[in-house]
Amino acid sequence: MKLEISKALDKKLIGRKDVEFTIDLGKPGKTPTVAEARKLLAAKAAFDLGGTLVVKMGHITGTNLVRGVAHVYPSEEAAKKWEPNHVLTSNLDPEAKKQALEQLKKQRMEAKAARGGKK
Repeated sequence: MKLEISKALDKKLIGRKDVEFTIDLGKPGKTPTVAEARKLLAAKAAFDLGGTLVVKMGHITGTNLVRGVAHVYPSEEAAKKWEPNHVLTSNLDPEAKKQALEQLKKQRMEAKAARGGKK
């Protein structure tokens, strides 16, 4: 897999970079996970892994290319301040993501029980 950064825009007001990237899979194969793409991007451009979040990623039909958009913050704390929870959760490693989703499910079940069951 080869990663190429096609565009990087500085968002100085927020303190982040919006990075558009393309991953060439080389041969037909499995689309990389968000966590894999995040690690590739952080390694390629020397970004902080904690502050690098893949926001959107999709396979281009009929090609071996995957395009995506990432937000790169200077630190993990800055990323947590600005990004929604679903983006933070989708960028976790598979094991941590599974734990976070189980915790969220547990919180929702407790909230449902507290309000009396059904909506």
